[in-house]
Amino acid sequence: MARAEKTRNEKEKFDPAKWHRKLITPERYKVHGSSVKDREIDEEAASDRARIIYSSAFRRLQHKTQVFILSRDAAVRSRLTHSLEVASVGRWIAQKVVDSNLVDAGLDQKSCAALVTLVETGCLAHDIGNPPFGHFGESAIKEWFRAYWDRLTAQRQQDPRLERLIEDFLQFDGNPQGTRILMRLQGRTRDERRLYGMNLTYSQVLTALKYPRGPLDAQNLWKKPGFFESERPKVEAAWTHLGFKVQERFPLAYLVEAADDRSEE
Repeated sequence: MARAEKTRNEKEKFDPAKWHRKLITPERYKVHGSSVKDREIDEEAASDRARIIYSSAFRRLQHKTQVFILSRDAAVRSRLTHSLEVASVGRWIAQKVVDSNLVDAGLDQKSCAALVTLVETGCLAHDIGNPPFGHFGESAIKEWFRAYWDRLTAQRQQDPRLERLIEDFLQFDGNPQGTRILMRLQGRTRDERRLYGMNLTYSQVLTALKYPRGPLDAQNLWKKPGFFESERPKVEAAWTHLGFKVQERFPLAYLVEAADDRSEE
C-alpha cells in the first residue's frame, strides 16, 4: 500500500520543464503559417518578434508620447521608447526564470530561447493599441460613442451583433485595441487580416494578452477588458489549443506585466 502511494506521488510530481514546454507552441491560426517548413520553435518565436517590429502599428508608436512634457529638447519619451525599455526588462526577467529554474530542470535550449523571446515580444506589443493622447484618447473615444451611438444606429434595423459590439467602444481601451491590431488589423491582404491578422503563434497571442476577458465578461476577475468581442473567437481558439480555461491569464503574461510595472518605477 505504501509503495503504491509512493509510486502515485512520483507520477504526480510537478515537472517544470514539461509544464513550460506546453506553454510554447509553433501553431498559428493559419495552417502552415510559417514561411519555412519544419522551422524550430526558437525560430518561430523570432518570427513573431519580427512580425511585430516590422509592422506599421509598431512604428506608429514613435509618434505617441508616454508622458507629455514641456521640455524643448529632443529627448521625448515616446510609446516606442517605453516599449523598447519594457522589452529589455522583460527579456532580462525571462532569462532569469530560465537560468534559475528551467535549465537544470531539463528544458531544452531551443524552448528556453523561445520562452525568452515570447516574453520580449509580448513586451514590445504591450502598448501597440494605445491611441493618441493615451488615456485621454481612450476617454474621448468612449464618450463619443456614448453620445452618438443611438443616433448613428437609429436608421438601422435592430441587430443583435451591433448590440454586442457596442460594448467594444463603450469600454474602449488600448489593451483590447492592441489585441485587435495583432489579430485583425495587420496583415498582407484584406482576407488575411480578417482571418489571421499577423498570424502570430497561439503562445504569442496569449503572452501579449494582459487582461483575459472581453467587455461582456464579469469584471470580478480583471478590472478591464483585454480583447474586444469581435476577437473573442480567436482568443478562445488560443485558450482551447493550449488547454487553458476562459479568462485564465497565460503564465508568460505575468512576466510581461512585471516588466511593464518595473519600467514605470
